[in-house]
Amino acid sequence: MYVRGSDQSHVQKWVDTVHGLRYKDYQLVAPVATVAGAELLSGLTQAGTLQEVETVKEMAAHMERQGLQRWWRAAMGFVNE
Repeated sequence: MYVRGSDQSHVQKWVDTVHGLRYKDYQLVAPVATVAGAELLSGLTQAGTLQEVETVKEMAAHMERQGLQRWWRAAMGFVNE
């Protein structure tokens, strides 16, 4: 799962809620933080939407379209920063 929001406290609340659901394989791979440059693309995703992808490849393409591929690859451990 990936969450994006305009207010860090709202994002943290969402993360806390998901954590509370106790998914079997839940892992927080990156702490809630502001991503440099992400505000430039904030209008690309409508608030309150859910998008599902089937593969990691699709997720990578989505992150690239959002301008977040570098951050995502580092958070997932695909590259070292």
